[in-house]
Amino acid sequence: MVLAVANQKGGVGKTTLAVNLSAALALEGFRVLLLDLDPQGSATRWLLGPDVEPEEDVTGLLEGRSPHPKEVSPRGLFLLPATGRLAAVERNLAGEVGGELVLDEALGTYREAYDWVMLDCPPNLGILTLNGLAAARKVLVPVEPHSLAIMGIEDILDAIHKVQRRLRRPVDLLGLVLNRVDYRTRHTREVVNLLRSVYGEKVLTTEIRINTRIPESVAFARSVVEYDPASTGAQNFRALAREILEKVYVPQKA
Repeated sequence: MVLAVANQKGGVGKTTLAVNLSAALALEGFRVLLLDLDPQGSATRWLLGPDVEPEEDVTGLLEGRSPHPKEVSPRGLFLLPATGRLAAVERNLAGEVGGELVLDEALGTYREAYDWVMLDCPPNLGILTLNGLAAARKVLVPVEPHSLAIMGIEDILDAIHKVQRRLRRPVDLLGLVLNRVDYRTRHTREVVNLLRSVYGEKVLTTEIRINTRIPESVAFARSVVEYDPASTGAQNFRALAREILEKVYVPQKA
């Protein structure tokens, strides 16, 4: 299953969702590959540390090679990192005929080698995000329950529909994920109620509550589910993984 995590708005916890959901699925017994498609490399820095410069990265995949993912957890989580080279490849793809389909074509053997391929897309609707949507079968959209953060939801939903129609790719919305939820504020409660009223079952049941252990885990180059398994953040992501497994009917492994 290829799953894209996408939202053209930055600061909504996209990388937090991609990293920790990937780790949570690995803990369920699945072999998971996380692709960092964001030239900013946030997922890469999270899992490898700020000073590591990988020799092989996702750029190789987009240029027709078969780079070897780096194992970042003994529980079955692998990473194809992003480096500064990705920005140049992004520019090349933008000028290439069929450039939005390169990733879909390149993922062949990786789809067979991994149970889940997670795509951490950039915070925009550029060529790399279109590649992610075209390669994916399902899309998760993280949404912070703030009035400004929800204004772009229709844009990403429209992008998914355009990929379906114009590129004829079988990609569907898996759900909206409420992230950084803090029920201590009235505004949060109002926005959550609004989102569930407007989008109904498109909003997943599991919510990711605000939790200090999540940003703390970055300093240790680990997902929160490994850094502090008993934390609220870890439990939320494990619950989200189980909800997603039920929705896509993937048999859980022992």
